[in-house]
Amino acid sequence: MNKIINWLALIWVKAKHTIVSNKSAKLVIEKDVSLMPDIKLKGNITIKKGTYVNSLSRFISGPNSSIVIGEYCEISYNVNIWAITHSSVHSTGPDRIQIEKDVVIGNHVWIGANAFIKEGITIGSNVIIGANSVVTKDIPDNAIVGGVPAKLIKMKE
Repeated sequence: MNKIINWLALIWVKAKHTIVSNKSAKLVIEKDVSLMPDIKLKGNITIKKGTYVNSLSRFISGPNSSIVIGEYCEISYNVNIWAITHSSVHSTGPDRIQIEKDVVIGNHVWIGANAFIKEGITIGSNVIIGANSVVTKDIPDNAIVGGVPAKLIKMKE
């Protein structure tokens, strides 16, 4: 699967849909998606039409979670979207517990460079997330947010 993803990262996807799957993961990329080199897509991920993902970005889900990115989104350099994390009770070792929660990103979302979006987050449509932001709470439609943790700056008119 990694060879296919690396190959996809070098092209603009013009086909109607590209679907790559194995026992524990499914990757769906719709038409006119632009994936730049050196990105990592692991797990159950859907990227809808017209979305652009810049280099060094990483989208990671587990076998029981997914990441869905809406239509015509712009995702900048080194953006991390994680639908899986470790439990704070048993975070390491053989008893490690992983927590999985879906991440859903609406349409026409712009995510600035170096942003991090944690598991279980829903981001509405027409949202701007400032560079270097850490998103720890859901974001409504038409919001502009930024900071660590990301906070509302203003609503779009």
